[in-house]
Amino acid sequence: MIGTSEKEKAAATIAVAASAFTYGSVPIFLRFFRDYLDAWTVNAVRYTIAALILLPFVLVLRKKGDGNLLRDRKTRENRTSAGKDSRRLFSGNIWLAALVPSVINIVGQVLWALSPYYEVEAATMTFITKSSFLFTVLFGFLLIPSERLLAKRPTFLIGAIVCIGGVMIMFLQKMLTEGGS
Repeated sequence: MIGTSEKEKAAATIAVAASAFTYGSVPIFLRFFRDYLDAWTVNAVRYTIAALILLPFVLVLRKKGDGNLLRDRKTRENRTSAGKDSRRLFSGNIWLAALVPSVINIVGQVLWALSPYYEVEAATMTFITKSSFLFTVLFGFLLIPSERLLAKRPTFLIGAIVCIGGVMIMFLQKMLTEGGS
């Protein structure tokens, strides 16, 4: 990281470690609790814990500003016309703007958490989680015009190909085994 302080490097390292731990451990916990709890209880516990972890951040951000998606005039002026049009739909209300993605996330998380009850292995669940970045990128390109600039950068394309290839290689044996998910 060029031009970053030690504090920023430490924060980034902690964020990556926390991400690896949470993404790697959840399929194992879901698989373990399958024998003791029903899927709805497990999901209720997961979402309650996530809400409690995120609540302080929401409260701090709410205190800092009025909840607008775009706070300063310069940022507003630099947006493309397509970006401005999509933001007018929600009138700057961050809670309303979060409604559709939240519903999509809840449906996806419920279906994902149900998978251990249908004999899906933890490795397959992890593969699905890791491959979801592809859909995030594709929908980002579709819905956020400024993100499309990434598609023209060779380094982004190479990174995406390496990432997809790595995930495929990592889980190929598991996906090809007899009787695999």
